[in-house]
Amino acid sequence: MIVIKKISDSEMKVLSTYYEECKFFKEAISSSEYIAALDENTPLGFAEITFYEKMLPVIKRMYVNKEERGQGLGDGILRATLNYVLSNGYSFTVIEGNDNLSNFYKKEGLLLMKDVKAPKGYQGYFNQYDQNQTFFCNISSFFIKGCKK
Repeated sequence: MIVIKKISDSEMKVLSTYYEECKFFKEAISSSEYIAALDENTPLGFAEITFYEKMLPVIKRMYVNKEERGQGLGDGILRATLNYVLSNGYSFTVIEGNDNLSNFYKKEGLLLMKDVKAPKGYQGYFNQYDQNQTFFCNISSFFIKGCKK
């Protein structure tokens, strides 16, 4: 049975062992939190969230194992991650983009920062990011749209 959830400190060992050969996981920030899709104790993918911005958490990266792609896990991990961010009292988040995930984020309905008017009080945060690569999410609006079909 596949479960998508926030990873506890003890479960982090499973994630770090599984992805130990991945360069991007070695660069993970220790203050990050993780949402992962697990089948029993086997990781299928994850999202890394950093809450170092007082008002604007950052989804640093998302990853789904190559053999698991095309099954909706990315959508599930993104939704679980946004729900977790929202449940921690944040209305907005930014998602660091990369060439591999840009189309996925666009299909999910996320917009690049350059295409979004910064909410009141957030312009200073917007200026800290590459607006051509970084996505912005109004989490409540994202969930109002519902699941992709």
